[in-house]
Amino acid sequence: MISNGSLRSAYELDFDVKFHSQFDWGRGGKVGFGFGIGIGNGNTGCKIPTDGAGGSFCLVWYCHHAGTS
Repeated sequence: MISNGSLRSAYELDFDVKFHSQFDWGRGGKVGFGFGIGIGNGNTGCKIPTDGAGGSFCLVWYCHHAGTS
C-alpha cells in the first residue's frame, strides 16, 4: 500500500452510488467491491480467506414476485 503517512490498523471508507432515475428497485440488485489493495494478502472476492484475513463488501437485495422463480 502506498501512503503519505504511517499505516494504521483501521480505515474508514465513504462513497456514494448513483442509480438511474428509472432504476427498478423491485427486481433486486447487487452493489459491492472487494478491497484488492493487499488486505489479508489479497483475500477478496472469490479468494477464500482461510487465514481469517481479508475484506470485501457487497450489498444485495431481492424481491420475490408471485409467479416467478
